[in-house]
Amino acid sequence: MLSLFSSRKKDTSSAVLSQIEAYELPSFSATVMNVLAMLRRPGVEMQPIAEELQKDPGLSVKALRLVNSVGFGLSTRVSNVQHAVVLLGRSRLECLVLSVAVSTALPGKGIPGFDLEAYWRTAALRASMAGGLAKRLHPATEIESFTAGLLQDIGVAFLADRERERYVPLYARWREDDSAMLSAQESSIFGFDHAEIGGLLARNWQLPEFLVNAIEDHHTRESEDLDEAVWLVSLIKSHDSDQDIDTVVDAALRTHGLDESLVRGIAQKARSDADQFYKALQG
Repeated sequence: MLSLFSSRKKDTSSAVLSQIEAYELPSFSATVMNVLAMLRRPGVEMQPIAEELQKDPGLSVKALRLVNSVGFGLSTRVSNVQHAVVLLGRSRLECLVLSVAVSTALPGKGIPGFDLEAYWRTAALRASMAGGLAKRLHPATEIESFTAGLLQDIGVAFLADRERERYVPLYARWREDDSAMLSAQESSIFGFDHAEIGGLLARNWQLPEFLVNAIEDHHTRESEDLDEAVWLVSLIKSHDSDQDIDTVVDAALRTHGLDESLVRGIAQKARSDADQFYKALQG
């Protein structure tokens, strides 16, 4: 894994890298890695991809649940993997597989003091709202923004699992304090923040570069190709906070001049869509 760590564009000290490398990083199944590799290989037909996906029954079942949720925008209900692959196309299929793979690789339950349901519901809301905002701001990357919104805080769940005694209380304090910066608190204790370790996870999983950048830079906006929708939804702290929605609306109006009623409409639909997506993702 060292080559992946050393490829980071950020200047991370060797001491910090040494500390991060001590973690046991979660991995994707062979089927997931094979499907992602095939999707990124020009000229590969969709039929072999569907056949590879079907080799993992658990992955296939969860993928079908997600396909039939509102997150992937299909008007026709899908009953088998081959039909899903054809209807989705490469970009949406990659988003689907990554959504399932990451939710499976990260801890599913059993972190005392850390509300994983709230974590995934918030991730689902960010994804749904990022997709809705992207449709207005940069339609060509709507699917990418949806995926980035879902995955941008994977470092939080990872640290909550690996550093339970130190991280869970820190995260709880941040949830209660509107003035606190989570990344600053993380850096003061660990020497790195959730965005940095999330970026390392993304590289370890060989995610596309745009996703690595979106995870690493969703708060700092350092990446030149970071979609605006991804940055806007990073302002959402909790899935059930009206104040967070107000913050996103204000930012969207201030930076892009969007109509307030339009953004609130996107937020309202995103909340409904996110609920369905979360249930499909965790079901």
